[in-house]
Amino acid sequence: RRNILSRLLPSNADPDCGRGACRGFKLVFTGHSLGAGCAAILSTMFRPKYPDLQCFSYCPPGCTASIGLSKDCEDYVTSIVVGNDIIPRVKVQNFELLRYECLFLLARVKLPKITVWKDLRKPCRNKDLEARNKQLLYDKDEVPTETFFFQELDSYRKKRLAITNERFPPNTRLTIPGRIIHLIPKDKKKFSYLPYWECREAFHELTLNAEAVVSIFELP
Repeated sequence: RRNILSRLLPSNADPDCGRGACRGFKLVFTGHSLGAGCAAILSTMFRPKYPDLQCFSYCPPGCTASIGLSKDCEDYVTSIVVGNDIIPRVKVQNFELLRYECLFLLARVKLPKITVWKDLRKPCRNKDLEARNKQLLYDKDEVPTETFFFQELDSYRKKRLAITNERFPPNTRLTIPGRIIHLIPKDKKKFSYLPYWECREAFHELTLNAEAVVSIFELP
């Protein structure tokens, strides 16, 4: 309302705005998490006035911008995703997939649920986890398909898929804005990461573990 930015940093197209205390500087937007999404949107809004601006978006929500806008802003928006951070993977399709995988996990159970519940309460070393899962669960391609639960689950999956496609057609779905740098932990104790360029499709599912939760609060 007070045009503070225009006064501090007049664009080249506004020679009448005075000298400006920051004339000659470049405009950079940045933010983390929800603030990262806001920074990407603001940079798009101010791009016509400041064509040389840049935006560095740290772990923005996965539902920040449309696919079209995300591609259009690649020249000036760079998003950084840390490890398995949940926030950049937050979007309707991922939660639909997570819900189905949780229900499908129940279909894979071999033993009575009370037996599984009691077993899960016992400590299990990482090296024994694979053998333990084989005792409790069918392999994904060996799940009995003739059970009532599986038939209902398959019907539910198809209904949810139809509803999702109707409410969120592919051309309206949201994603991470701009180019994406994925930081893979190299040495967690030293906050050392291996950066590389990543495509949006790599963030199509949620990973729920302690690392994913901790990474929300970690930035190199």
